[in-house]
Amino acid sequence: MQALDLKESSLNVALFSTNKLRHTAVHRLPTTARGIDQLIRSALRLTETLHDPLRAAQLEELHDEIDSKIKAMELNKNVLEDELNTLLREIQRQREELDRKEKELIVTTLKEDLDNKALIGLLLEESVHRIFDEDFTSRADLEKGLDKSEAKTDEEMNGFGETIENNGMGGIGRTQMTIRFAKQHHTSYSSVFW
Repeated sequence: MQALDLKESSLNVALFSTNKLRHTAVHRLPTTARGIDQLIRSALRLTETLHDPLRAAQLEELHDEIDSKIKAMELNKNVLEDELNTLLREIQRQREELDRKEKELIVTTLKEDLDNKALIGLLLEESVHRIFDEDFTSRADLEKGLDKSEAKTDEEMNGFGETIENNGMGGIGRTQMTIRFAKQHHTSYSSVFW
């Protein structure tokens, strides 16, 4: 049996390594690939301190294998991050394009709305001019016509007295005009019916 030749510093390293291994295993702590690599290095130091070359060689091989896998994972992670960044830049470009199209659409819609309002205004104005210029008789003209009207005689009305007729389209103010006429000329007539 070989006696252990331990120096104080290597003993501290061995005990510290053992403590980390035990704590992680007992408490089943989640760890990363780098964390596992650290644990293997701690175990490697312990085997070297205990002068166990067989297990030290096995742990060294495991450490090298994990280290190569970590490097492969880092490369894969870098590729994924590059792809993600490329896709995010494309999405940002598409957002900017959609924002530009949205602004153009709003401007176009507002312009078309103004053009439509102007067109409707012109059509309405033309309609009003056509109505007022060709066929329109103002209310004042109608009231003057009532004042100067030749009422139908009793004979024409079968004995009912004078009759003044006020007719036209609905909503143009016939009732108001008739009321005003009746108030202004109430002394000229014995009764008013409508």
